[in-house]
Amino acid sequence: MRKFSGNPISDETGLDRPQRELNQLFRWEKDFRADARTDKHATFRNHMERLDLPGKPQLMVEGTIRVMQAVWVYNNIDGQTSDRLVSLQKYDCSKAPDTKYVFTFDLIGKAYARILVVSKFGELDLADLLNHPFDDYKIVGYNSISISHPDWSPLSKREIEDRGFNNEVQHLEEQKGVWYSKWIWESNISI
Repeated sequence: MRKFSGNPISDETGLDRPQRELNQLFRWEKDFRADARTDKHATFRNHMERLDLPGKPQLMVEGTIRVMQAVWVYNNIDGQTSDRLVSLQKYDCSKAPDTKYVFTFDLIGKAYARILVVSKFGELDLADLLNHPFDDYKIVGYNSISISHPDWSPLSKREIEDRGFNNEVQHLEEQKGVWYSKWIWESNISI
């Protein structure tokens, strides 16, 4: 899928729901980029250093935008709304108080994406993203995901052993024929 961007329009009169949601995505992208520039990418630089991810933090800004565009497309195909997930994606996690988990995707070393979610699963279709073509990077999918709290506080034993999490990983393995390893640190799980 080719990347797509646009300028948000201020008057949404006459737009149907998908058009309003696309406009919301364009507005979010514009604000997200502006917040990253204002911060001189320090938040993403720190995030990448914490996870030992190489490269410049701009790779995470671009990757996050590309993954959110893909999520928006798949949600629309599935007849689901993306407005809640898009509105949750703040450059600064502290401005998204409902965030419970942070998913950090390694897009095969070409870029990274940081997606904020309210629960571990249900908001992101990991199987769709696993097979998603990122044309601008000439890759398909991701090779790892790290799941953490937005404040990097330790994950509880219950969170680590969460059946929903383990079921989602098992579903990916069965559906896509991919085997995952799970590494557990105090502040995050990586698969």
